Amino acid sequence: MVSVAETECAAQSEIHFSESPASRFATLRGSFFRFLLAGAANTLITGLLMITIARWVEIEIAYTIVFILGLIFTTAVAGPFVFRSRLTIRALRRFVSWYLCVYLVGVTVARLAGHHWHVSHLVTTVAVIAITAPLNFLGGRRAFGVRAATA
Repeated sequence: MVSVAETECAAQSEIHFSESPASRFATLRGSFFRFLLAGAANTLITGLLMITIARWVEIEIAYTIVFILGLIFTTAVAGPFVFRSRLTIRALRRFVSWYLCVYLVGVTVARLAGHHWHVSHLVTTVAVIAITAPLNFLGGRRAFGVRAATA
């Protein structure tokens, strides 16, 4: 059963199709810019940690550790800062579920790059970020009930 608070939150976080295309684009651009800011901070810290931790453990374990740290940070800032939405239980479930799927993609890339292609930890980290960051933005928009800016 959906609570009144969840319904109100979802209604507040959605882009309304009665808005002009320019207004919808501005909303998308704003959330993407805030995603880049929050993501840059998260990526810088967790990327450096991944490279450092990978000196002592397998690259997949390093990725798992920094993924958990990044997920905690991202969960705290994605709703209120990036998507201008309150974090409801429903949104939290969707958000964390999506991020776990993205985690599987990222750990697969880390395994392929690190063990099969034998590239450096730096290249592996950049590859993981390049593939998972766009997925995280799209999934975050959906998790918080933000509709696409096209219509």
